[in-house]
Amino acid sequence: MVSEIAVPEDRIEVLEVDGRELPYVEFHRRQPAVKLVLDGEEYFFYKTFPLRGYAPALLKAVRQLEAEGKKVLVAYFPPGRNFPTSHHWDRLYLYATGIRPIGMGKAPGL
Repeated sequence: MVSEIAVPEDRIEVLEVDGRELPYVEFHRRQPAVKLVLDGEEYFFYKTFPLRGYAPALLKAVRQLEAEGKKVLVAYFPPGRNFPTSHHWDRLYLYATGIRPIGMGKAPGL
């Protein structure tokens, strides 16, 4: 993963998931990032979902984050070249505002 990618606002599309419209950005030839920056707002990586059958789990996570007052952004990064035929590696990445970045969790034993 790279640390940060700036996302131009004109790259934002809409991903419709079971009647919900979610902000979505698709990258080509990029590695996933820990942080996406859109209009000066930081969205940190939260979770990935397999491209096949993602709707229920993705919507559950989105509802939980939105209930906490967070904004979400869904991203797609192409799978690595090592797995060109495996659908297992096709994933959607969920990012959210106001969450702890990866590696910033509680210290062991707390």
